[in-house]
Amino acid sequence: MKDKIKNKLLNIVKNGYETNADEFSNTRNYVWPELHTVITAVRNSYSCSEQQNVLDLGCGNGRLFELFRDTDVKYTGIDQSHNLIKLAQKKYPEAKFIQGDILNINKITDDKYDLILLIAVLPHIPSRELRLKLLKQIKNHLTPNGKFIIACWNLRARLKYKKLIWKYSILKLFGLNKMDFGDILFTGFAKKSERYYHAFTKKELQKLLEQAGFKIKKIYSDDKNIYATCTIK
Repeated sequence: MKDKIKNKLLNIVKNGYETNADEFSNTRNYVWPELHTVITAVRNSYSCSEQQNVLDLGCGNGRLFELFRDTDVKYTGIDQSHNLIKLAQKKYPEAKFIQGDILNINKITDDKYDLILLIAVLPHIPSRELRLKLLKQIKNHLTPNGKFIIACWNLRARLKYKKLIWKYSILKLFGLNKMDFGDILFTGFAKKSERYYHAFTKKELQKLLEQAGFKIKKIYSDDKNIYATCTIK
C-alpha cells in the first residue's frame, strides 16, 4: 500500500472518532463481558503483592479503567482523539490519560508495563507494515513477564461485512481498489462519517503476532471478536 493511501486511511480513522466522540462514547459505556473475563483472568495470574503497571492503547473514553478502579493498579490510557481523552479525563479524573499517536509509543512513554491492552484498535491501522511496527513497539514496552491482550473485530463472521470484503477484493483484482486485501470502508457513526477497517482472520493475526516477537498463550474467536493473550518469546 502506498504511503498516500495509508495516510488517507489514518486520517479517516482519526477524523471519524474526533468528530463523533460523544456518539461513539455513548455506545461504549461498559466493558464487553468476554473482554472482562479475559482481562480479569490475566490480572489474577499476578501475585497480589505485585503492583501492576497497565497501558491501554487506543483507550477511547477510558471505559476499560472500570476493571482497575479501586485497585492499586497504575493505569495509563493513550488515544489520538483529543475529544475522547477529554471525556475519559472527565469521567475518570483519578486515572492518567494522554493524547498521542500510538504508532509512536516510544515518543510518548519510556515505561515498561506488566499488562498492555490493544482492544478494537489494530483493525484501524492500514498496512501490514504499520501494524507490525506497532506490535514491535508494544513488545518492547512489556516487562519480561508482562502480558499483552489484543482483540480485533471478527468482521468475517458477519454477513454484511463479508459482502463488503468480497466487494473490495473484487475491486482490488480489477485494479479499482488501492487498499490491501481484507480492507473495507463503510459509513458509520449514524452514517455521518466513513470508517476504515482491516478484516482479520485468526490465522493472519496469529502470524503477525509471532512475526512481531510474541509468544501466543491463547488465541480464539467468537462471533464478534478475535482474542489473543501473549507474552514475550
